[in-house]
Amino acid sequence: MFAGDSMAISRTGGLPDPVLGRRSTAFLTIDMQYLDAHRDFGVGETYRLAGNTAEIDPYFTRLEDIVVPNIVRLHEACRSAGVPLIHVRIMGRAGDGSDFSWRFKELGYLVPPGTKDAEILSELSPQDGEVIINKTTAGAFNSTEIDSIMRRMGIDTLIVAGVTTNSCVETTVRDAGDRDYRVIVVEDGCAAMDHEEHESSLRFLHRNFAVVQSTEDVIAQLARIAD
Repeated sequence: MFAGDSMAISRTGGLPDPVLGRRSTAFLTIDMQYLDAHRDFGVGETYRLAGNTAEIDPYFTRLEDIVVPNIVRLHEACRSAGVPLIHVRIMGRAGDGSDFSWRFKELGYLVPPGTKDAEILSELSPQDGEVIINKTTAGAFNSTEIDSIMRRMGIDTLIVAGVTTNSCVETTVRDAGDRDYRVIVVEDGCAAMDHEEHESSLRFLHRNFAVVQSTEDVIAQLARIAD
């Protein structure tokens, strides 16, 4: 469990808590799709076929018991508060995967349109009018138009949850910080395939590129959000 400022690495000062605004905040859900967030498909199926289900079981158990239920609650709170949801997923445009990054090609993360792996989990399905971003790199900013979309929407503050903490989430958060977005990462709305790596990633991001908070903290702020 993330313990807040006590887990931050030693540094002078640190980033302040972002102030949420209805017109200036968006919620980014990262890669909560069947590819990597459901044990029966994609990555989970790969581990099962290799006989390594014990190695990956804690990750999927955390997703099922903690992360998905918390993101459901966060989505509901954002919709009630009028905060837009932006759903980010791994999906290419070219059917042969040729538009994916070199790294994703080597890792086998080639997800064409229309496949089950490309679908967002049914519990977290986007509603009509919500933005869906398809990326072919780890970070959401590096292969998409998300930055220009959010700037046109007037967004300068992000709440981020999803998978995996130390890869696609962390890369997106770092890039967002360098682009002058204020960022909250939801600790119990994220997971990594190794929980120590989850905690290590958050430990460095906290007060450095973002502020790490719990689902309860974020929901409380959304309940009193200002214009």
